[in-house]
Amino acid sequence: MKLQNGERAIIPSEKLLEYCLNPFHEHGRHKAYLFSRLLGIDERNVGELQSLLEHAIQNEEIVRQQETDHGTIYYLDSSVIRDRRTFQLRSLWIVLE
Repeated sequence: MKLQNGERAIIPSEKLLEYCLNPFHEHGRHKAYLFSRLLGIDERNVGELQSLLEHAIQNEEIVRQQETDHGTIYYLDSSVIRDRRTFQLRSLWIVLE
């Protein structure tokens, strides 16, 4: 099953820059390292990460969901190919009710 209304997803570049791609963020620094080291994505090409996430939310199936106090979290996995290697990009989405 695909995420309903995926075309309405909001992917703020600020969150990507301040968290996922920030090598100094307490929790995001590990993601920033992997994005940079494995995929060649950093703050200079944040648009590429946004595109990968947009593709995932519009094309990939939900692989898991989890109920939380804030709503349901949906997990999507997508493949990213770099230098003949395939990486799995997992993104989590919450649908605000």
